[in-house]
Amino acid sequence: MAMTNSTMAPEVLPNPGSDAAKKVISAEAIKLAADIINKKNLADKTEAELLSATQEEFNDQAALDEKNAALALAQQQSAQGTVKAIKDLTESDAYNFDVAIAAVGAASPEFLMIRLKDSNYVARWCNRHSVRQAALVAKGFRPIKKDEVSNLETLEMFLDSQDNFVYSDLVAMKVLKNVYYAGLRKAYLDSLRATNNKKAAEAGAAFAKGNLTNSLSGSERSYLAQHEVQGTAKPIYNPPIGV
Repeated sequence: MAMTNSTMAPEVLPNPGSDAAKKVISAEAIKLAADIINKKNLADKTEAELLSATQEEFNDQAALDEKNAALALAQQQSAQGTVKAIKDLTESDAYNFDVAIAAVGAASPEFLMIRLKDSNYVARWCNRHSVRQAALVAKGFRPIKKDEVSNLETLEMFLDSQDNFVYSDLVAMKVLKNVYYAGLRKAYLDSLRATNNKKAAEAGAAFAKGNLTNSLSGSERSYLAQHEVQGTAKPIYNPPIGV
């Protein structure tokens, strides 16, 4: 079998510096520049598409958020009812649950509150009966006059012809705090003696300690104070009374 040898003609390159070589280089350069321009155009197009898509997503999200906010506001207004300005309220709105009105008592719990300018005194509403008034005056109570209160605008309606604050069968009176609180302490001790032996014993111990301390000299008080600071002081009076 005969063998046929075939040979491929080698690629002939133009001589460097020849016109043919220059044409080849120029064609390669043009092709390379075209590739670069195409890639840049593609990149710009991709970036523009991404930006456009991002803007569309942002707009869609903003529209969705606005819609949700409007829906939430509508639900809140539906739950609370229509909010009206005070000047637009009518009596029928009180019976209309579509109008937002809180159901609260019409009376203020502090409409009889008395605020004295002098903080050494406490104000109280006391019975106007002459017998009760005599007992209160003997204990140091005195009627309150309008120039002695700091909230006259809320109490002025209770003033009588003698500039006393009167409400029904009560009259506003003042008394020194140390006198009034001493009476409260006595009433408290009386109730403890009747209802709580342990508390009564504690109160008796405090009373005994106070009396003893007041009868001590300066050096003796210093001695007791030193032991109290050191934690070594013993109770002056500690009766064995249980609960």
